[in-house]
Amino acid sequence: MVWSAPGFREITIDSTAGGHDRAGLVGAVDRMPDFPGLTGDARAILAGTRLLVVGTGSVGGRIAEHAARCRVGEIGLVDPKTFSANFDTQVTRSRSDIGRPKAAQVGAWAKTISPSSIVRVFDGSVQALSWLDLDDYDIVVASTDNLLAEVYLGETCMALGLPLLYASVHGPTLCSQVRVFMNRNGDSPCPSCGYSRAEREQLSSGTRFSCDPAAGGEADLDGPPTVSVSPLCSLAADMAMLEVLRMRLRLGSAPCDCVRELNGYTGASVTTPLSRRAACGVDHTVLERVYLDRPLGECTLRDCAEAAGVTGDEGIARTSFAVDDSLFAPVLTCTACEASHEHNGFVDRRRGTLPRPCRACGHHGLAPHPFRSFDRLIPARAGGLLPHLDVPLRALGADGRGVVVRYGRKAVLLRWKSDRTRDTTS
Repeated sequence: MVWSAPGFREITIDSTAGGHDRAGLVGAVDRMPDFPGLTGDARAILAGTRLLVVGTGSVGGRIAEHAARCRVGEIGLVDPKTFSANFDTQVTRSRSDIGRPKAAQVGAWAKTISPSSIVRVFDGSVQALSWLDLDDYDIVVASTDNLLAEVYLGETCMALGLPLLYASVHGPTLCSQVRVFMNRNGDSPCPSCGYSRAEREQLSSGTRFSCDPAAGGEADLDGPPTVSVSPLCSLAADMAMLEVLRMRLRLGSAPCDCVRELNGYTGASVTTPLSRRAACGVDHTVLERVYLDRPLGECTLRDCAEAAGVTGDEGIARTSFAVDDSLFAPVLTCTACEASHEHNGFVDRRRGTLPRPCRACGHHGLAPHPFRSFDRLIPARAGGLLPHLDVPLRALGADGRGVVVRYGRKAVLLRWKSDRTRDTTS
């Protein structure tokens, strides 16, 4: 059985409000500058760009608006929160926005600005998305007050080799900051490399795990709300979007791992290089990429291993696999009577149960056995995958969006070349 977990939904022009011109550009004048050193068509490059914005509040909401005004071809917006009565810094447009999901509201506004852009929104935490959802984008720009989200983005973007920009403000000192992580190779820094001892202690002592009933089913570690002024938040968004333009249009010097800061007290602008911390606990492996000529759902795990350069039964037996965003469940358990059912298939980790009846009590709701399932990288031998090496992934319950193969120090991401894959030329 193949079934998908919740993810992005697309904003359509008919779902927006406010009576804006649906054509969006009727009678408009193209004001895109003729940039010195530009070797391509700026509009075409931006129309082919896919930008993910995580956090759509005081800073991120303005980044989304800038992206729409630049006619970025695809804009993804992620935020689990709703608008509060904060008109000082948030991008609310009327009091009717209060209590409504930030991502959806900002997405509707962005769509009215640029009807030609594909705008997708997710009104949840970025950790609830599949890591393959991020791989559909060219650049990630984040502005969150959630430390766990920052760690997740740092780890995921590092593995995918996906540029990550983090925009933030410090209101009392009128300081705006953008951290740039290019994630080119294993020597690149990640956000965790720069954490202070206090932040690392906060992560280790303040984390609420998803299995804890008090966590509400989702791990979270929020910081204090943004205390700032509107122009400072706007400045951070401006700096972040200018970095995106520099990267995509290849303007000026080559992008690098750095921190860019501008202080409102002094007007001073400082750029400081970032480097990897040797003791960083994050895996800094950037996955190699292999694109297959047929859908992954039609491939077997043996096919995937061989495509990644691993051959022979002994070699494959020492290989670990990560399939989609799934865990491997030899056994399912009824959530009502706790009866066990043989499964030997993949289950998407973002869905609690499979809508399948229990043979013992008839209840529709079977979940992976908590102690007999294999998560993340699944070893072929210990994970019970060896008997299933020659079964197509779709027959094992996988969607086949992406497979990671690890053998020794080798780590390869396999995707079907016809899938939506990102531009890696920046």
